[in-house]
Amino acid sequence: MGKTDDLRGLKENVIVGRLIPAGTGMAFHSARKEKEAFEVAERKAARELENPFASAPEPSEDPVFVSGASEPEQQPAAPEGDQE
Repeated sequence: MGKTDDLRGLKENVIVGRLIPAGTGMAFHSARKEKEAFEVAERKAARELENPFASAPEPSEDPVFVSGASEPEQQPAAPEGDQE
C-alpha cells in the first residue's frame, strides 16, 4: 500500500478544481474578540467583589461642592469711562 493524499492543501485543490480551503478568518477574529470582552467583564466583576468601594465615583471638583460655600458669581467691573 502506498501513501494516500487527502488533497487538503491549496495547490492540490486548485489542481483538482475544488473550492480552496480559504476564507477571511473573520469568524476566528469575531470569536476571539467576544472571548476577550467576556474575560474583561469577568475580571471587572471579580475586582468589584473583592473591593466594592474601588469603583465609587470620584468626588466633584466643583469649588462650590468642595468648599461647601455658595458664593455669588463676581461680575467684572465696568470701565470708568463707560458708565451709563
